[in-house]
Amino acid sequence: MPKWGRKRPRRLVFAIGLYTIGAGLYDMVYPAVTQNLREKVNLKERYGAGTWVVITGASNDLGREFASHFNSQGFNLLLVDSDPEQLAQVREKTLAQPLSTDSKVHTVVFDLKKSSHWQDYESLAASIKEITQDGTSILVNNAEEFDPHGPKIHRQKDEDVLGTLTINTFPMIFMTRFLGPDLKKRSGEHSKSAIINMTSYYSTFNVTNAPIYSSSKAFEDVFSQILGYENSDIDVLTVKNMPVYSPQHPNGVSSKEIIDGIMRDLGQERISYGHWKHAALRYWILWRQCQWWFRPQPGQPACRGGSCPFSKFKFW
Repeated sequence: MPKWGRKRPRRLVFAIGLYTIGAGLYDMVYPAVTQNLREKVNLKERYGAGTWVVITGASNDLGREFASHFNSQGFNLLLVDSDPEQLAQVREKTLAQPLSTDSKVHTVVFDLKKSSHWQDYESLAASIKEITQDGTSILVNNAEEFDPHGPKIHRQKDEDVLGTLTINTFPMIFMTRFLGPDLKKRSGEHSKSAIINMTSYYSTFNVTNAPIYSSSKAFEDVFSQILGYENSDIDVLTVKNMPVYSPQHPNGVSSKEIIDGIMRDLGQERISYGHWKHAALRYWILWRQCQWWFRPQPGQPACRGGSCPFSKFKFW
């Protein structure tokens, strides 16, 4: 048996450190390399031209870009959200884009925030199937809401807290529950189905000023990944993207770039970070948001009251 000399502990520590650093670098570099060198999957050939794409949360920034992209690829769209005026605007803008095809675009008004009963989603799924005639090939679970009340949930009305929790969990679960079996049936050698679940990188590195959002996204992350492992015949993509560019998130990228990155990963990966910049620079972006190190930019609040994601580390 080899003796435990002075060099062995050092080698062990070196090996552990090398593995830790190497795994982190691989995790950051791999998405950047693959998204820039790998070709996109031909969506029409893989999922079927003229089939239907169902998008929840269709009126937010990412929902609009999803609609625009899939319409330009020749897919029919069924857009689901709670505001009829915004849905109508998304539909008109999608059909008016230069790359628009002759595809159908239908809208369904459904209150994703107040519908906290599974029977509501069963009825919604029945309406969707009636419109699409069971021709849905892709489901995009995109509904979400960042905590409007911040960390002080004890000062908010119960129905407001329940609404934020509902929109960040129920749509993904029950849309998958009621549309998933049909998606699974059509997946075979000659046709595939896909489910794109929009979670967030905050599911892994939660932020203290959004407790409901972070915790519900962590739930969705686990749900989506397990769904993918249990249903390998369906292209289940868990998207852990960073926030879209805005004055509050100056280090983000545009919604169009995020959707482009997702489409490069769809059908080829189980997990996507959206655009490769988010994958490669996500640790820097989180660090950059910490105003303990950096002065606030115009329109961006300073880091106070533990709102910085790094405030949990006491030595910082």
